[in-house]
Amino acid sequence: MGIPLAVPPTVRTPGLALLVNLLAGVPSPGTAPLRACILAPKGSAGTITPDTQLVQGLGGEGNAATYLGAGTPGHLAAKALYAEYALAQVDLAAPVAAAGNTATATVVFDDASPVTAARTVDLEVAGRVIEIVWQVGETKTQAGDKLVAAIGKLTSDLPVTASNSSGTVTVAFKLPGTIGNDCTIGVTMTDGAGGAVSIGSDATALSGGTTEPSFVNVLSLISGREYDLILVVGSNADAVAASSTSGPGRVKTHIETHRTGFSARLQQAVVGVTGTLSAAKTGAAQHDYGYLEYVFCQAGRSLPCEFAGAEVGARLREESVDPTVNRMMSAYQATLYGAKDLVADALTDAELEDALQSGVAAIVYDTTGAPLMSRPITTYWKDSNANPDDRILDVARPTGLHAVAKDLRVAIPAQFPKAKLIKDLEPGDDEPPEGVIEERDVKAFVISRLRFWERRGVVRRDKLDAAIANGSLIVRVNPVDEHQCDIVLPLSIVPGLAKWSLVVNQA
Repeated sequence: MGIPLAVPPTVRTPGLALLVNLLAGVPSPGTAPLRACILAPKGSAGTITPDTQLVQGLGGEGNAATYLGAGTPGHLAAKALYAEYALAQVDLAAPVAAAGNTATATVVFDDASPVTAARTVDLEVAGRVIEIVWQVGETKTQAGDKLVAAIGKLTSDLPVTASNSSGTVTVAFKLPGTIGNDCTIGVTMTDGAGGAVSIGSDATALSGGTTEPSFVNVLSLISGREYDLILVVGSNADAVAASSTSGPGRVKTHIETHRTGFSARLQQAVVGVTGTLSAAKTGAAQHDYGYLEYVFCQAGRSLPCEFAGAEVGARLREESVDPTVNRMMSAYQATLYGAKDLVADALTDAELEDALQSGVAAIVYDTTGAPLMSRPITTYWKDSNANPDDRILDVARPTGLHAVAKDLRVAIPAQFPKAKLIKDLEPGDDEPPEGVIEERDVKAFVISRLRFWERRGVVRRDKLDAAIANGSLIVRVNPVDEHQCDIVLPLSIVPGLAKWSLVVNQA
C-alpha cells in the first residue's frame, strides 16, 4: 500500500508542502460513554407519557422526580444511581403502571388511655424513620394529623402517602401493583406514658397490592437503542416469578433478540430483589442468563429497585474506567437500608455460598452494618443439562467482552474504509494495489487492538498468545462470499481476585 503524501507528485509548484495528521496513530477505543436506561412506572404526579415517551439524558434524580413523581420507586432508584455516579448517562422510559390495587397499611393511634407524659412515635417506612412527639392533651386524631404532616414533608424520599381518619392513618404506596407489597413498615413508641399506637394486623409491610405492569410496549420503544445497562424497576413477585413474561423475562427476551447482526446491541440488565433467598434463587434459575444480574438483599428495607439502582450507578462509574473492574466486597455510596436485624437476616456463610452458586449477587455487610456487594455475578449458573457452569460467572466477563466488541466494531471499519479484500498473497508476489488489503492486514490490526485491551488488563495475554499460535484466532475471506471477511476471536477475560488460600503450618 502507498505512503501518505503532503502534495501529489503531479503538482509543479515549488516549496515545502506540509501535512500534520492528528489521527495517524492507533485509533482510540471505539466505545461511547456508558449509558443506562431506567424502566419504571410513573406515579400520578409524573409528567412522562407511559409507553410512548423516551427521555434522553435524564440529567439527575430531580428530573426523575418530575417525570415519574417524587418518591416513586423509579425516582428512588434514580436517586441511588446518581448517588453512586453523578455524571451517569441515563435515559428513562415508563411502562403503564399496574392496573390492580394499591398496597396499604394502617397506623392506629389509641387515646382510650390518654397521654400523660409526651411520647415519641417512630414510624419506619422502607428503612426511613418518621418521628413525631405525641404531646400531653393531644387526641389520637391530632397525633394522626401530625404523622400525616411529617410524612408529607419527606415525600421526596418516601414511596408512600398518608391520610388520617380519627387517628387511623392509612399509609398507601405511590404506585398500584404488587410492588407496594415490598415496602416495609413498623412503628414504635418510647418515652412518656399513656396512649397507644400499632400497625393494623401487626403488619411488617404494606399489603393488598395486585397485578404487574407490562413491559412489552416500553421495550419496543427502546428497541432501536443500545444501553450498557437496563435497570428494571419492579416488584419482588415479578422478579422471582418463574415466567418468561415477567418484567425481567421480557427484558431478557429483548436483549437476546437484539444482540446479534448488523445492528447488534450489546446490553445487560440489573434487577433488585429483597425477601427470601429461596425466592431469589427461583428467579435466577428461571432466567439462567449471562446478561442479567440479580442484586439480592435478604429482608432489605430499601425497595428492591434502590439496591438495583445503586448497583447500576456503581457499575457505570467503575466500568467506565475499567470494564473488568473487581468490585467484590465493595461498599455503596448511596444510602441503602439493609436488613433491620442483622443477626437474624444477614446471610450466613453457607447462605452466601448458596446464593453465589445459584446465580444471585448477594448483599452482605461490613462491621458497621453498611451494605456491601459480595460478588457481582450474572444469573447464569448452570448449563442446559443443569450442571454447574461458571463460564459466565462474574459480570466482568460479559462487560469485558462487550467493551472489546464495541471497540472493534468501530475501529475495524474506520481502519479499512472503502477497502478491497483479497486472500493472503504468496511470498514473492507483487504488493497488492493501493486500497487492496490482505487477510493478514486485517489480522494484524485486530491483534493490535486486542493487545491494547491486553495492556488494559481486560484480555488475558496467555489465552490470546495461544489463540494466535494455534490458529484459533481466524481472519479469512469467506469461502462462499468473497465480499465478506470472517473474524473469529477466542478471548478470555482477566479474572478478578476473589479469595486467598492461606495455610499456616508450625514448622
